[in-house]
Amino acid sequence: EAINAFHTARNRHSKRRGFASIEEEDAWVEETYGVPMRTLCNWQRPLTSLEEVREAIRIAFTEDAIIDDIAKAPLQQALIYLDKLTGWQEPTGKAA
Repeated sequence: EAINAFHTARNRHSKRRGFASIEEEDAWVEETYGVPMRTLCNWQRPLTSLEEVREAIRIAFTEDAIIDDIAKAPLQQALIYLDKLTGWQEPTGKAA
């Protein structure tokens, strides 16, 4: 749910282009995806399903959050495995 809320808010955020200032853009971030982003950044609860694990790994890729090259290939393979195991299919019109 937290990841879905983040994606929904990010999609809303991306529809607006051109800000008069950094402050205006920061305010738009806060209005759109600030709260869901903080929820994910402060996540403390253990995940309870393979689907949650899959989406946690997927968001690391979609947000380009993996900065250490040694982690990318193993996590990508874990995501592929979880996709197969959980029967996940890419939603129409969305990139993974």
